Amino acid sequence: MGRYLRRTVVLWVGGGLLTLLLLSAWRVHPRGGVNEDGNEAWAGGFMSQPPPPPQPLPASIPSPEPPAQPRPQPPAEALADEDAKELARLGFEFQEDMVHGQGNNEHGDARTAHNGHDNDNTNGHNGHAGHAGQGLPRHPVSQLHHRDHRDLVVGVLTDPKSLTSICMAAYTTWVRDLEALAKVYFFIGSCQAVTKGFPGNLVCLDTPDTYPPQRKVFLMWKWLHDNELRNYQWFMKVDHDSYVNVRRIGQLVKALGAGKQRFRRSYIGSPVSGRREEQSKLGLNGARYCLGMGYIVNFLTLREIGKHLMTCAGAVVSNHSDTEMGRCIHRYAGIQCLNAKNYDFKQVYYQQDGGRVFPMKLQAGGQMALTFPREPKHAHFAAVLVHPLKRAEDFYRFHKQSISKLRPLQPLIAKNNPQAPYQSAIEDLKSTCVHNPVCQAETMGYELPECETPQPTGPVRFPVKAFIFTSDQPPSDWYVKTKRVLEFSNIEAVQVRVPAGWTSESSDPAQLLLYLQVMRSLFRNATLHSFSQLMIIDEKVVFSCKFSEKFWGVLNSRRCGGHLHTDLQGGLLLLGTEVPSHAGMEAISDDRSRAFANNQYKDSAALCYNAHQDTRGMLAAVFHRNTFGQVLSWLSERVTAREGVSFDHVYKRLSLAGYIVRAAFPNLVARHPSEPSRYDDPDPNSRARWYSQKYCQPKGV
Repeated sequence: MGRYLRRTVVLWVGGGLLTLLLLSAWRVHPRGGVNEDGNEAWAGGFMSQPPPPPQPLPASIPSPEPPAQPRPQPPAEALADEDAKELARLGFEFQEDMVHGQGNNEHGDARTAHNGHDNDNTNGHNGHAGHAGQGLPRHPVSQLHHRDHRDLVVGVLTDPKSLTSICMAAYTTWVRDLEALAKVYFFIGSCQAVTKGFPGNLVCLDTPDTYPPQRKVFLMWKWLHDNELRNYQWFMKVDHDSYVNVRRIGQLVKALGAGKQRFRRSYIGSPVSGRREEQSKLGLNGARYCLGMGYIVNFLTLREIGKHLMTCAGAVVSNHSDTEMGRCIHRYAGIQCLNAKNYDFKQVYYQQDGGRVFPMKLQAGGQMALTFPREPKHAHFAAVLVHPLKRAEDFYRFHKQSISKLRPLQPLIAKNNPQAPYQSAIEDLKSTCVHNPVCQAETMGYELPECETPQPTGPVRFPVKAFIFTSDQPPSDWYVKTKRVLEFSNIEAVQVRVPAGWTSESSDPAQLLLYLQVMRSLFRNATLHSFSQLMIIDEKVVFSCKFSEKFWGVLNSRRCGGHLHTDLQGGLLLLGTEVPSHAGMEAISDDRSRAFANNQYKDSAALCYNAHQDTRGMLAAVFHRNTFGQVLSWLSERVTAREGVSFDHVYKRLSLAGYIVRAAFPNLVARHPSEPSRYDDPDPNSRARWYSQKYCQPKGV
């Protein structure tokens, strides 16, 4: 009898478990991990126990239909409340004090600045897709098992007249980099517009390209719902004058997909409430919406609002596209906009010209007229998205600064500026750092902390070649000595011929101009042949004893030489400069002390110092390819103007632009004491300290 009961219990328990597994497999969505009606997954917040983890269906098995009688849907308010609690636990937060707009961030007409892309299509159809004017392949909703390796699709809202300007700039900067992580579409209204030559994926919505882009936004979301809903997990809307930080958006999507957020309805961006005088008229009942410059929703949210989008488009209560989209999401998905902590969507409300800051301006149609800062701050670089960039040149410059991790010196902001933009600029400045704090203090009159040096992305190696200036033919003993020293580091010596009698230490403007012309040819050659580094050595120099060993130590110091072994973030490492003044020696000591005390580096951080106004001459140096364009630009300006100046002026130019410019200490290369210098006699004590180490020449020379 006992055996019979045990067998019965085992069969009963096993059958129950099998039934539960079959039911969960029946109701799991093939991508989203929730049931088809979207209301019963425990992410909705009303089931007492979570179901078993969803198991993906094989690609060859079609997804089954959901049960005919879904369980009742919970109230939207309860769902939103549970979503908010869970997302808050995972690091998301509401910005209670943030209101949309200028100064005190009220809504204003300056909210989205789409720069001319809107209006409607009363038929509410899906629009016509095209690539450079050609038809895009459609992905019917019935194709449930199409699986892109990417989890994000981005819709850029624009108009035909912008395709050849800022859209082309956006495509050639952040869009092209983002395509490895996301599918990107550009949405325009007019299907009759000439779009030939634009390389991006174009979708025409067959609606006027007018501003504000209210109905056009709804049509874009309807197209994404009808064509891409089953293919992606996350959906992002971006204005064409927004810049997306590819690294940051990748981190955000990864963070969102790693936790329970993917089982929640999500609406993420920059949450605002609107202008105080308009809040009661927006129909949001205090709920927040995301600024239209850019926001993200997930599969669940888009599925819930998809069939209601054209209803929302026909029942607007304001003239704003972002508020109406937020109202639609709040009404039919039961959620409001959330701010992802540490993942800012940055709206810039002020302009800066040196030390002056002033409010952005509004055009007649309510669009922003704003010049993006030439010296962006940390808040701009750290944001997932920055808005607005109104000129193509702003996209190219900011993209270069972002991918190269340039940290420009920051002008001192005068206190007599208008209060609201002054406070915004100062707030952004609080978290800002620079690569050269010494030059920041000397040039701008106040200090900022030193930014963390980028980590090497490749193995540390000696430069392949070193270009050595010499005016002698055949090569003199100086060249032979230098070549022999470099052989110990497996560095190939290449002679650079200059006219007889020429010297880099001349004070004659004609001689200096000749030096700049030689340097320009050298940097052009390095750029043409895609050098990763350019090592230059002056003639008649001596090397530190055990040069190869010491040079290797400097290259392996992350702060000093590590940046030279990155793909795009390197700067300049000086191996030898002229003797500084007493003040210059004190600046070097202070900088090295700060570096030594910095916990992010090892003791080797003190093997170099930041270049400053007393860093003079260039006896030997290694330039990263990242600097070639900036150096060439400076050289071309000087040569074109026939301006004979010392080459060391380029150090300040690089520092101002945000490049790393550091010099080894003690000098690895020094001018031979018997050789004259064009600089005034330095302090004797400084000269003694400068030559305190031993300098040697190879045996047998």
